[in-house]
Amino acid sequence: MNHQQSLAVVLEESSLAQDVVTGTLAPSAFRRAVNAWITGGSARRLPSSSLLLVRVDGEQPADRATAAFNLRTVAELAGLCLHTHDIIGRVDSHTVGILLPSTPKLQAEQLSRRVRASISEGSRLAGAPMTASVGISSELLGQPWVDAAAAVAEAQAAGGDRTVVATPQVEELRRAA
Repeated sequence: MNHQQSLAVVLEESSLAQDVVTGTLAPSAFRRAVNAWITGGSARRLPSSSLLLVRVDGEQPADRATAAFNLRTVAELAGLCLHTHDIIGRVDSHTVGILLPSTPKLQAEQLSRRVRASISEGSRLAGAPMTASVGISSELLGQPWVDAAAAVAEAQAAGGDRTVVATPQVEELRRAA
């Protein structure tokens, strides 16, 4: 079974594991899909793959229904910006992940700006304004989950509503912390 077929199998199995909060892949299914892509061999992970973590900015609402509504809104609005071959799923209670299997860093940054604008404008029009920060691990080298998480944490620490691409400097800061 080649890499593309193994990813297809994971996604097919994952379709049964839809997240009830976001309507996207459940956290475990999304992680399996991303890990299948990462471990599928460097031939498929050319410098054109990116992992985005999109996290709602600000204090998390105390009530779970509002937090779930916010995350679903983020997932729906982010999903409007994606291609059919991109994979979106819930990562945790305030983060949505997006695997861009054929999107290099520059285009991932451009996409993240569209995602953030969609979230900002769409949520404002829905009467529940919010912003989001995006961390990008491009080329899926090293530790993409850790790198993207460090990048989104840096984006939020800098005031939110921004994108940070994981770089060696971000990784060094993570290690120093």
